[in-house]
Amino acid sequence: MTDWFVDSGASGANNGTSKTDAYTGFVALLAGAFAAGDRGFVSHTHADGLVADTTLNFPGTRIAPNEFHSVDFAGSNPPVAADNLFGAKIDCTANLNIDGSFHFKNFDIRAGEASTSANDKLQIARSSAIKNLINPGSGKRQRLSRNGQKSEH
Repeated sequence: MTDWFVDSGASGANNGTSKTDAYTGFVALLAGAFAAGDRGFVSHTHADGLVADTTLNFPGTRIAPNEFHSVDFAGSNPPVAADNLFGAKIDCTANLNIDGSFHFKNFDIRAGEASTSANDKLQIARSSAIKNLINPGSGKRQRLSRNGQKSEH
């Protein structure tokens, strides 16, 4: 298991090996050495703006899922539970498909927000969980589970 860093505001080498050298987006992360069981620490100020139909195919498996945590980069290195902070965003103005086995914690994930197409949608793999996802329609936090059921808080 390897820890990787993602921050759209990073100005380093864009190789994900540290907060300074964080990948600047999920597409870059997936083009790198990211593997099943790896963790991604994403700055709570990160904003991944995707403008075309996009598939994020994470390599995680049911036995070794990928984990992503929205965290305060000013905290510990590597981040600890106390550094978890809601705010990291993945915005796609078209269709966004997220596949693989993964867990997102404290993310804002949206699809079709700026599009005029009624067909734009967000599709999440069944073997995944997203905790504390903001639903832009209701403004309430949601948890999506493996079976696709939602619970609002």
